[in-house]
Amino acid sequence: EQPVNIVAMQIALHGPSVSKDTKSTYAADVFSYVLSQKNSAFQKNLVESGLCQQASLGYGTLDHTGPIGIYAFTTADKYQEAKAAVFAEIAKFTDPDYISADQIEYAKTQLEIEQLYAQESPSAFVHMVGFWWAVTGSLDYYLTYVDKLKAINRKDIDEYVSKYIQEQPYVMGIMLSPEARKQLSL
Repeated sequence: EQPVNIVAMQIALHGPSVSKDTKSTYAADVFSYVLSQKNSAFQKNLVESGLCQQASLGYGTLDHTGPIGIYAFTTADKYQEAKAAVFAEIAKFTDPDYISADQIEYAKTQLEIEQLYAQESPSAFVHMVGFWWAVTGSLDYYLTYVDKLKAINRKDIDEYVSKYIQEQPYVMGIMLSPEARKQLSL
């Protein structure tokens, strides 16, 4: 409980490890990027519908377990409906029409551009190289990132989602005001 004017939900899951399931780390990056776009079904069904003020899915690339976080911010009066909608979206992630081939290609292109742009700034480049060296113990992941990313397809994304998100153990946390907790009988 906090004195906040919103109900914040976070669903946390264990994601792929760089050393144990490298291919899924690239699929996680592409999938997360697709869902962050305003034209994604995820954004349309959760944010544009008015159920949530904000919704996102993110993945943090790490060596042992990359955390996956699904976040949704709503109001107390829409909490139950928003929570149900988030889980309904998760169930649809592997539906054939949930994300398009164009969305996947766009995400890969934008991630490549971000990678190249980060190399333009010496300070950003040093931090990026240091991060990948610390996470993987070598620079191979970083040096081959764009090529491996470009090879990702819908099947790879579906495998990642099935293995790490859908019907997987998770922890859910909710931050809300004392008044919202009483209103929701939590």
